[in-house]
Amino acid sequence: MTNIENKPKAQLTRELSEVLAEGREKYGENLIVVNRGTEAHPNWIAVHQTQKGSGGIKTPDMFDPSWYKNPAT
Repeated sequence: MTNIENKPKAQLTRELSEVLAEGREKYGENLIVVNRGTEAHPNWIAVHQTQKGSGGIKTPDMFDPSWYKNPAT
């Protein structure tokens, strides 16, 4: 890549959007974008990030009757 100072903002945005699109195609939503270059000479790549757990927090299922403390009468 060329020096960032020589590129217009639209080109930088397009390049980063392309990296995001390629990463989503490969990894779905489980990705992060990393600059392997420098700030003046960026080299953006998409890296797979393993999905983190919920930390034991359950998402309530409002259609499951056991979710309600007091059953409907």
